Amino acid sequence: MNIKDYAELSMTEFKAVLDAVTSREELQGLANRRSYLKADLKKYNSWQISMIKRRKQELENG
Repeated sequence: MNIKDYAELSMTEFKAVLDAVTSREELQGLANRRSYLKADLKKYNSWQISMIKRRKQELENG
């Protein structure tokens, strides 16, 4: 079984993950997974950070 870290997902795959997020708390966990998991994971790319910020705005504004 090949498990990918979120930072390794394609743009389409990452968007699907973000679309499934239903709360700011869940998004915060996804965005800060490295500190929550205390793991040495790859950092997000700039496009992923932008997508996370956009999803945060969507959740805050309905």
